[in-house]
Amino acid sequence: MGRKNLVWMVVLAVLLSACAQAIQTPPVDRKTPLPGWYDPTRLTPTPQQENAPPPDSSFFPPAVLAARQVLAVALGLEETAVSVIRVEAADWPDGCLGLGNEGEACTEEIVPGYLVGLQVGDQFFEFRTDLEGVRIRPVAAVQEAAVAAARRQLADLLSLGTPAEAVLVEVSPVEWPDSCLGLSQAGEECQPEVVNGFRVVFAVQGLQYIYHTNGDGSRVLLAGVKSADEGQSYLILISGSQSEDCRILQIGLGGLASGACGSVLEAQPFTNLQRPLELAELIRTLPSFQMETPAGWLTFQGRGTTQPAVEEGRALAVWAQMALAEARAENLDSYRLLFWQRTGGIAGFCDVLEIYESGWAYARDCKNNPPAMRGSLRISANSLKLLYNWVDQIALFEARRSDGVTDGFEYTLNWYGRGDGQVTSSQQEDVFNFAAEVFGQIQP
Repeated sequence: MGRKNLVWMVVLAVLLSACAQAIQTPPVDRKTPLPGWYDPTRLTPTPQQENAPPPDSSFFPPAVLAARQVLAVALGLEETAVSVIRVEAADWPDGCLGLGNEGEACTEEIVPGYLVGLQVGDQFFEFRTDLEGVRIRPVAAVQEAAVAAARRQLADLLSLGTPAEAVLVEVSPVEWPDSCLGLSQAGEECQPEVVNGFRVVFAVQGLQYIYHTNGDGSRVLLAGVKSADEGQSYLILISGSQSEDCRILQIGLGGLASGACGSVLEAQPFTNLQRPLELAELIRTLPSFQMETPAGWLTFQGRGTTQPAVEEGRALAVWAQMALAEARAENLDSYRLLFWQRTGGIAGFCDVLEIYESGWAYARDCKNNPPAMRGSLRISANSLKLLYNWVDQIALFEARRSDGVTDGFEYTLNWYGRGDGQVTSSQQEDVFNFAAEVFGQIQP
């Protein structure tokens, strides 16, 4: 190895040491992607088996292998422990590959070479090389914090056993147009400013989750979810009879299509980012099944293992109806079952919880106008059973209560039941407690 590479190994060691102190990563997951030309469209990289033979080095140019060797030596690992996840041809602006140090003399020349992305467990590294691998320079690892932050958020969202179960598919630098990273939400003010950050894509159970981050990962936003089969329908709901009132609704991660049975369906995109994210959660947790529901015959293609309860089928069918109504810009109030509000406290809280017949609950901060989203929750099967029992029995009612102390909370509850029974005091107490418990699960 040349003298220049030895010098850069020392620089790399310093960078790696700094990164190790700044980022706490989980133990190395040996299910790393098999080496190969980096393909951002690949859905889920094939895991490498524990006793698999060394990867075929003919996949990569010599410069890429040289960069992998430099990283392996610096970390004290076998080369096979370092995965190549990205290879891009590039023209570097000078003899220092655009990474010259202060005071360093860099020849003025265009140097063709590669940008090489490497992965070791939960850490990610970039190198710049020339075509032959004689000149190799590590890029300061600015993206690792952003990738790690996005992976932790996804692991929490999906309740993964370890963050490493989220396989990195793609990470690319992006200049976002505003402080919301290009993802403005209701009630949020976005400052028009350029924010340097990353677009990070992970694969979990055959689905890709897309994140927008800023440069250091202190701001991470889930931007969307997709599958390899963009046109696949995961949910089909057929309502009405075989006569003229038969209607069909198909929903996939890219949107929905609806119309009369046997006709050409009208395709519509989702108008709310929350819907494809909810569908992805349903695909991940529910298995494939068919069920007769009050809304019609439901067919669902999922990847989970636990058979759904009758109440979950009812909720899923209503969720489909809500998604269609939302795409048509229709009012969703008729699907709402509960509105709970808490105001007051020393800090002047204003919290709102809404629960819909679709089986989803949403918490918002009503100090903003419109209220800002605080989080959401899919109601469990047991809680759905209790909720639907109330819905079918108890009529509409409104109730208020107070903590009765200085700086205490004031509570308001609006119940939109479909039954004809008058609520009892004990039932009212149960509904109040139910709402508070659900809000606490969303906002502990």
